[in-house]
Amino acid sequence: QGLEFLSFVNFPGAGQMAGYPKGAQAQDFIKGWPHPELLSRAELRAALTESFKKGLEMSEETLNYGDKANGAYMLGHPRFLEGLAKFLSSQYGAPCDPKTLMSTVGASMGIDLAMRTYAKPGDICVFEEPMPSL
Repeated sequence: QGLEFLSFVNFPGAGQMAGYPKGAQAQDFIKGWPHPELLSRAELRAALTESFKKGLEMSEETLNYGDKANGAYMLGHPRFLEGLAKFLSSQYGAPCDPKTLMSTVGASMGIDLAMRTYAKPGDICVFEEPMPSL
């Protein structure tokens, strides 16, 4: 049985923020998608539409594995890795080289790769059971 995760917006003025209903609002994050009311907000719709348009413009480049000269993007798209390195550098106040980063399709893949890289036969590793996001 899954756990139910709730977050409560319950502080002075919370009900008046960004047009949301007044009072505490429980939000179920277990499913991995936003509350349906958020999807009807004009700001989110505009941002999603812009993002989808940019994605379609780049689809030939981003929906394949790249080319051999660029490592076939096996570690992640170069523009994504550069943006991630810039973000990490600003967050942690230390330089981050995009060549030291790799993107995965999710936490389970990241854990699997880390265990295959650093664990030796006989090591004891404790982590949660992988679960697909649906």
